[in-house]
Amino acid sequence: MRERGVYLDEIIDESFFHAVVVRSTIRRGTITGMHVPHFPKEYAVIRAEDLPGLREIDVAGTAVPVLTSRAVSYRGQPIALIVGPSVRSCVELRRQIQIGYDRLDPVVLDERTHGRGGARYAREIENGEIEEAFESALQITEGEYRLIPHRSRAIEPVGAAARVGPDSVEVWAPTRWLFHVRSAVASVLGRPAESVVVTLCSIDAAFDGFVWRPSILAAQAAAAAACTGRPIRLVPDPGEDDSAPSGPGAVIRYKSALDRDGN
Repeated sequence: MRERGVYLDEIIDESFFHAVVVRSTIRRGTITGMHVPHFPKEYAVIRAEDLPGLREIDVAGTAVPVLTSRAVSYRGQPIALIVGPSVRSCVELRRQIQIGYDRLDPVVLDERTHGRGGARYAREIENGEIEEAFESALQITEGEYRLIPHRSRAIEPVGAAARVGPDSVEVWAPTRWLFHVRSAVASVLGRPAESVVVTLCSIDAAFDGFVWRPSILAAQAAAAAACTGRPIRLVPDPGEDDSAPSGPGAVIRYKSALDRDGN
């Protein structure tokens, strides 16, 4: 691991190719096909089946696809990468790609309409002798806290860069989770984690999206570098922040008992 107080663009030279992400345009469904036009020389499209290792990374026990080849779970989900020497040309080629879908109704996880069973994940924590504590309690305190879904925004673009060699991998990313970036890149490339060196770039201190999103971008950049043999720069457009999943909503309910001794 290395730490440098520089931004991503400061360490990228003309040898780097650019990558842009082809994203889903529907909220939920199944991909039925993708039409890719003829690409100029030095440009390529990379799909899930081209990834040299795993197609998903683990984020706190949840499998998150790096690229999806079939199931779409949210609008803006990454489907493919377009790689080439000009970012403008990559963006133009992205506009020419046509993707077919079988649409499905989106899953709405809203307690107001689905009740408590609408939660994607639920956990109950108990501590102490519950029944006895409440029966003999001097005071019982209970309450409820709600966290609405939120979307993080960064001051500067969030991206990643990667160079893949025969025996080593170099990755540059602004992240708060260095070791997760390394393990994510290693799993997608099918290489040992010890072969991956991650350089930490400067980050926006107010942006919580630097926790897990750079791992996805770094894995995509590294996969593109492995497939093309060129160092890759992947910096999504600012508008693509809207496609990243928002922070989850949550409902926290608690109930506690206090006895005469303050326990």
